[in-house]
Amino acid sequence: DLTEFDTTNVVDMDYMFLEANLGDCLSLVSSTITQANTPDRNILTLNTEGVISMSGMFKDCKVKHLDLRNLRTNNVTDFSNMFCSCNDLIDLNVDGFDTSQAKDFHGMFQGCIKLTQLSVKHFNVGNVLHMSYLFSRCRSLKVIDLEGWNFSQVMDANEMFGYCEHLEKIIADFNFKIINGMAYMFGCCTKLSEVDLSHSDLSHVFDFGYAFFKCEGLKEIRFSPGVWRKAKY
Repeated sequence: DLTEFDTTNVVDMDYMFLEANLGDCLSLVSSTITQANTPDRNILTLNTEGVISMSGMFKDCKVKHLDLRNLRTNNVTDFSNMFCSCNDLIDLNVDGFDTSQAKDFHGMFQGCIKLTQLSVKHFNVGNVLHMSYLFSRCRSLKVIDLEGWNFSQVMDANEMFGYCEHLEKIIADFNFKIINGMAYMFGCCTKLSEVDLSHSDLSHVFDFGYAFFKCEGLKEIRFSPGVWRKAKY
């Protein structure tokens, strides 16, 4: 029972629910949202207005349905590993996330092996620097829709989609400008049929190692000129 839990001055919620058994269903809402008088053990109210880091907040937790659409994230810069290895997670609602201040997405959804769909195309990623392992091992996702994402500030995307064995399509206009690492980026995406990187400047990338390893269904890859300029691997 966290009814009287005052987090008004909290700035860091890293690993807050690490390995916690949260039951089948949990909804987190901001304390600024008016709740019904009847207490609900599946609804947890938290003040996250001042929080700047949620790294690993739900890492390794046991929960099937997680509704975070009303959670305030407008000041959060670090979302790394937030849902990493949530092996039981079937449904995740992050529709209300404000990621305009975000800089780190490293491993945010890594290992969410039972998620069949994920709505994140509304994310503002214009300031994000790190996307390595972002969707790695999301083995049940067939489509990842990143339409409208701005990748221009991203520095690394190593294993971003690695081991997404059922992934058939990525909807994205990749516009990388300063990226330097793409190792295993699409590795073991055995059902992915095409990758379009023709709008990306990849001339700063030094590591392409295993970028398309075991992409058995891949029929077309499109690159921009000068792509191998600094490549060492």
